[in-house]
Amino acid sequence: MKTTIKYDKRTSKIFKIVMIITGVLFLGFIMLFLMPEERVDALGGFAIFLVLLGEAAIPIFLISTVVYISSVVYLKRLEWNTFQVPDRKADYDNDLSRVPRTEAIEGRYIGDSYIAFYISVGMYILFLVLDILYLVKWKKYEDSSIALFIMLMVGHLLYLVVGLLIRRQRNFDKYVDDVDIRNGKKVRMNIVESIGLFIVLGLIGAFSVVTAHTMTKYVYKSRYGSYDKELEDFKAKATMSISSPNLQDGRWDDVITNTDAGSNLSPEISFDNVEGAEYYVIYMVDESANYWVHWIATDIRETTLPLGANKDKYKGKADFRYVGPYPPAGSGDHEYTIYVYALKGKPDIKAEYDFDRISLRGDYLYYDRLNVSKDGDIKEYGNVIAYGYISGVYGR
Repeated sequence: MKTTIKYDKRTSKIFKIVMIITGVLFLGFIMLFLMPEERVDALGGFAIFLVLLGEAAIPIFLISTVVYISSVVYLKRLEWNTFQVPDRKADYDNDLSRVPRTEAIEGRYIGDSYIAFYISVGMYILFLVLDILYLVKWKKYEDSSIALFIMLMVGHLLYLVVGLLIRRQRNFDKYVDDVDIRNGKKVRMNIVESIGLFIVLGLIGAFSVVTAHTMTKYVYKSRYGSYDKELEDFKAKATMSISSPNLQDGRWDDVITNTDAGSNLSPEISFDNVEGAEYYVIYMVDESANYWVHWIATDIRETTLPLGANKDKYKGKADFRYVGPYPPAGSGDHEYTIYVYALKGKPDIKAEYDFDRISLRGDYLYYDRLNVSKDGDIKEYGNVIAYGYISGVYGR
């Protein structure tokens, strides 16, 4: 059986030139994005041409680089196996058996099969550890993590199976190096091909692990967090009773507003004393103006606040900020909602609370900030025992 020559010097040189040219174009493509915007604009249509040229060069650069590296290794291995490195395959009818050789040496690279096997075992152990860490991280939060863990374990067995198949190629009677005469034997996978294969499999494995974490986190947060939730559904589940004498017949008094007619006093408010709650959070937003925040108090230990607490007991406190409604004249009635949340303990997650600007809806504040009781990648929900709200309009 004819043993074909994979690469010659001429082929290796061609791919080297292609790699260099496309590499320069790729580098220019990157530099273009690093340039100041005004300089890019000055290039006009030429900039678009460079972008298109750079994008076209990327896949060619990657392919030529892989082929060039593979050819260099192949030719060097051919030389080490005592063959004369061919300038052109055609000179020898593309038949390795016709290439001059100083001495016949077989099985010089049989160790490639062992190295590839050890790499596969190492990758299997690595992903086994990652799978176990995934289970430890998510088991107490999501039962579905067990099914994904089993899928990961079964899928990652592929590394061990591939490694065992490559290890079989160490059989000298059945396999021969790719830089040797076949003599009816099969060609064993060389070390470059093995490493390339495991890089691809490693990327697939990494993607599977990341996907498992992402899917589990999405399922977990869709159940307890803010994914796929509606504000009206959130309000419908409120259990705390809240009242304020400054809210009459669905309208807020002028006194609480930050207008010429008002005094910018925080409303008098009373709410349920929830058993087990260490403190309460008050949040007032203009739901007609993209949830503009008017009141954020994050460390309340009492269930009744008098009118104007912002200018009395809580004056100057960083965790008690209030600015009364001030809708633009002629903008009609705006709906102002006060939410009160009863918390077991202060959330560990670090969060800045926006004030006097567009910010979170009342349900998002609950799901993404207040109900989180542990900081870190996994956010354990359940810190809010109860919540309630009252709404009223004000306009001028």
